Amino acid sequence: MHRTDERTVAQRGRTIIEMALAVSILATMTLPVAMAEDTGFSVFREVAAQSTATTKNRRAIDKITNFVISAGLDGLKTLPESPYWYDGIKVDNLVAVSKETANLTWRAAKIVFQYEPGERNDGKDNDNDGMIDEGRVVVIQDYGTLGAREMVICSNVSEYLEGEKGNSADDNKNGLVDEKGLCFTRVGDKLVIHLTVLSKNEEGGFVKRTMSSTVGIRN
Repeated sequence: MHRTDERTVAQRGRTIIEMALAVSILATMTLPVAMAEDTGFSVFREVAAQSTATTKNRRAIDKITNFVISAGLDGLKTLPESPYWYDGIKVDNLVAVSKETANLTWRAAKIVFQYEPGERNDGKDNDNDGMIDEGRVVVIQDYGTLGAREMVICSNVSEYLEGEKGNSADDNKNGLVDEKGLCFTRVGDKLVIHLTVLSKNEEGGFVKRTMSSTVGIRN
């Protein structure tokens, strides 16, 4: 009859137990590393989304500011001051300078918040892009004429300025009530431009970035 060495069986048992302990220890050490890596990637994606929104907002508000600076703003001097706000302003756009007489040719233009194509201002994501009632900044050249042309400066503009909820209250404590994601206010001889832009992140949500710019209303 074959006899199994009891010491060999015991050694094998210890080996299996040691292997199980080693695997358990390795798993315990690896899990936090994996979780840390996943958290690190999530943070990186969130920072990237924030950076994208910041860059997009800066470019857009620079374009709006430069357009306003080059325009005739006399008509804005009669606008009621803050806390009144406007989601669009009409300006005189310089389109030509005569070489012979140096006469200036101006045409009406309007910078305005419009809802994105497909959005209907109904609290729903009508265009299925993960955002609700978002809009865009549009410059309408030759405003009020049959030849009016639209130029989109920025898309994915928040319906309301960051912090506002559309509830007839000044939620973001800036002195304005329910102002749009693009809004203009007059403060004395200054025109203040506010803009909130959305940028989608990897998790399917979005981040907001808000910037403001001030332009002097000159003669």
